[in-house]
Amino acid sequence: MGGQYKIFPKGLRIILVGQLVLQIFFVVIILQMGGFIPLWFSDNITKIICIVMAIYLSFNTVINFISKSKKEKLVMTPFSAISAICFWITAL
Repeated sequence: MGGQYKIFPKGLRIILVGQLVLQIFFVVIILQMGGFIPLWFSDNITKIICIVMAIYLSFNTVINFISKSKKEKLVMTPFSAISAICFWITAL
């Protein structure tokens, strides 16, 4: 979120919790695509979710790269890029 807060305001904390829940969901999806856990959805739906997440993470990589926060650029950009690559490989 741009590295502008050391302590997030209460309103943004709700958004952070939502992001955490989504990230856990997407970890489950990629584990399902890799065959490590049983599927919750059909193969096609799981693949679509993987592609959507790959697109999101690709966009997120660009946003992190142009962030004003040095920590976000140095830490989150590579993590986001690696995650995007993993989702692209798994989905395709």
